Amino acid sequence: MRKIFIYISIFTILLISCNSSEEKIEIDSEQIPKTKDIIVSDPQKWINSKPLKVNKLLNENKIVLIDFWTYTCVNCLRTLPFLKEWNEKYRSKGLVIIGVHTPEFEFEKKKNNIEDFVNTLNISYPIVIDNDYKIWDDFENRYWPAKYLFDQNGEIIYQHFGEGDYIETEIAIRKALTNINQDISKIPLGEINNQEYSIKATKGFFSDKPGINESNKGSEKPYFRMTRELYMGYQRNFSSRGMYSGQEEYYEEINQTLNYFDKQDYKHNRFYLNGLWKNGKESIIHQRDIDSLEDYIALKFLAKSVNVVSDSDKKEFIAYIKLDDKYLTKESAGKDIEFDDSGKSFFRVNEPKMYSIIILPEHGEHTLKIFSKEKDFSLFAFTFGNYKDGF
Repeated sequence: MRKIFIYISIFTILLISCNSSEEKIEIDSEQIPKTKDIIVSDPQKWINSKPLKVNKLLNENKIVLIDFWTYTCVNCLRTLPFLKEWNEKYRSKGLVIIGVHTPEFEFEKKKNNIEDFVNTLNISYPIVIDNDYKIWDDFENRYWPAKYLFDQNGEIIYQHFGEGDYIETEIAIRKALTNINQDISKIPLGEINNQEYSIKATKGFFSDKPGINESNKGSEKPYFRMTRELYMGYQRNFSSRGMYSGQEEYYEEINQTLNYFDKQDYKHNRFYLNGLWKNGKESIIHQRDIDSLEDYIALKFLAKSVNVVSDSDKKEFIAYIKLDDKYLTKESAGKDIEFDDSGKSFFRVNEPKMYSIIILPEHGEHTLKIFSKEKDFSLFAFTFGNYKDGF
């Protein structure tokens, strides 16, 4: 275990995960630069548009909303319906939304992967690809999702980080449009300010009466009401915000292949391996082809829904899944779950994306196991939710 301290210092990262942005973040407006622009002239780095510049758009009597996102970030995905709605409602009045796609994983840098996602979700507003984090750094941004609204003078007049406050954001858009003499009086204001949480998790992430006590919470924060986002790769695990693995041997070396033994003594906010796995930079990778379902990843979670990020790498994988050591039912299955002829639940990994694997009737504490028989099957991250409709 002595090597862990070396790697923590090497791989410390400053980026805050998209999951942590679910908490409302108060930022002093003086920390946000008043004026910024996007200077990306390469048309290959744009989707749905030719290259755009914020200042040029403002000179054309437009207002501009910048949205930093990445397509496997669950918090970003939850905000997309609102962005699409604002685009439809206010585009003709002068609103230009520019989605800045700043990737979290290597496969998110591939333009065809982004385009596939954009087409699947029918996103029609301009997207600029920020693989080198230049726009991210220019804006001094730290969060997915993050929104910056420019007025006609080129100043950032409003910013929001994370989910929620959709009515507040729309009011800021309407005010900016009114200031450029656009009549929006006949356009109704949206009615949803925050998506609804499951009734058993209405206090959000923290509570004065925790469902997880000091002996089993396994979290860096007290009274954690929902499992945090879990990252599988060593880059995040060997960071100051990491320690996602619950097994010491994971931290002995990077890019190592080990035969893990699951003692089934699970703590919250940790994952556990059984069988032959490699701890890669961004993911854990299964390292053998076997006939039986004996190699798996396990975790204890507190949530209503579970999603996992995986990459097919040009090959289709089948991963079986159990909840509390039983195969899923239709009542607990996520949107990407299928059932074989014997009723066993599985999901089919055939593209790099986030997969919806569990949506429960209500928030609760459970144990999850994902089994693989195939070499090179990989998992990048787990995210959790408490919304009424899952996801």
